[in-house]
Amino acid sequence: MHVVWAFSKDFGASGLRFGVLISENQAVLEAVGSLTYWSACSSHTQYLLSELIRDEGIVDEYIAAMQTKLRQAYRNVTGALDNASIDYIPAEAAFFLICDLRYRLETPTWEAEHRLWRKILEQANVNLTPGEVCRINEPGFFRLCYAAESSDVVQKAIERLGRVLV
Repeated sequence: MHVVWAFSKDFGASGLRFGVLISENQAVLEAVGSLTYWSACSSHTQYLLSELIRDEGIVDEYIAAMQTKLRQAYRNVTGALDNASIDYIPAEAAFFLICDLRYRLETPTWEAEHRLWRKILEQANVNLTPGEVCRINEPGFFRLCYAAESSDVVQKAIERLGRVLV
């Protein structure tokens, strides 16, 4: 068993790029160890993050508050998607969800997905992440990140998206 964990998801700190690997498999540790020199996290960052998680009370409060905010953001984004008649895959817990725009593809190809992405970007001024980039195995799915923006911004973006997809 291997345990991989990072601050990015639990603490909304994707820019820090700080994670942990726990494994008893020596081959895995050696393979990853050969890459760590080129992606080392500074000792200052390591110290700061270790101090952050050392205080369990603060961590518990932060996670509870973040869960409440994410729950509300999710309700807002799914409500806006429903109002715009945009299909999506319901999420369990995340900063994003997957929109199912297969019905908007000219043909079920990666090229058609790319053309739809460009159309959305140029006409709606909304940058969704194409499924191919996310390693989704079928064209037409797009990742919509919603947690980093205010609900007003997300609402307006989804309204513009809905107008382009009509």
